[in-house]
Amino acid sequence: MNIRQYALIEFTEEFINVMGTDKEHPIMKEKVFVYLGEIPNMPGHCVVAGHESGRIFSGYHIDNFREIQEEGY
Repeated sequence: MNIRQYALIEFTEEFINVMGTDKEHPIMKEKVFVYLGEIPNMPGHCVVAGHESGRIFSGYHIDNFREIQEEGY
């Protein structure tokens, strides 16, 4: 799946099911992200920023996210 750069994204249901409610994991404290792009030296992995916190997360599988389709999310 192609995610457009700078699109608002969220976790896929599958990723949430795998991670569960592990609120200790820093990325799980976020709900909406800005997709910054794929890492060229790590195909299939991306850099995202937490929409509210601005915190940067890198090295996550692109397949763990989906673009938010609704306007105004």
